[in-house]
Amino acid sequence: MSDDDLGWAVVEIKGFRRLVVRLPHRGAMTTDPRADAITEAELQRNVIELARWQGWMVHHCRPSVNRSGDWSTHIQGDAGFPDLCMVHKATGRVVFAELKGERGKATTAQTNWLSALMTTSALVGWQDVQVREWRPTQWLDGTIQRVLTVTSTVEAAR
Repeated sequence: MSDDDLGWAVVEIKGFRRLVVRLPHRGAMTTDPRADAITEAELQRNVIELARWQGWMVHHCRPSVNRSGDWSTHIQGDAGFPDLCMVHKATGRVVFAELKGERGKATTAQTNWLSALMTTSALVGWQDVQVREWRPTQWLDGTIQRVLTVTSTVEAAR
C-alpha cells in the first residue's frame, strides 16, 4: 500500500523541514495535490518559521475558545486584519499577509483591510511594504520564500 493509498503525503521544500499532511478526497484536488494537502494552519506555521529564520519580527493574533465554546479572536477595532504582520528591521521591509487554504475565501472584512493597506501604501509611497494573500500554491512554487528571504548582506545592512 503506497502513501497515497493511505491518504498521507510528505511535502518537501528545499532547505526546509519535511511537512507530513493528510490528503483530501481525490475529487477536491487542484492540479497540484500537494497544495490541497496543506491546511491554512500548516501554511501559517511554515511561514512563521521561515520568517523568523530570516530575521523577521512576526505578529499573529491567536483565536481562543470562549465560555460558550465558540472560537473568537479578541480585538479592539475593525475585524479582518491580516493573519500576519512581519517586519524586517535590518531591511526596513514590512509584509502584511492573509493566509488561506488552497480553496479558502477571504471575508469581506479581510478584503477591506487588504485593499486599505494596498491603497495606503501606494498613496504614501511605502515602497518596502507588501500586502499579500498567500495560499499553499505560493509556498510550493517558492513565491513566499522569495518574498521573505534576505538575499544579501547589502540588503540585510540596509
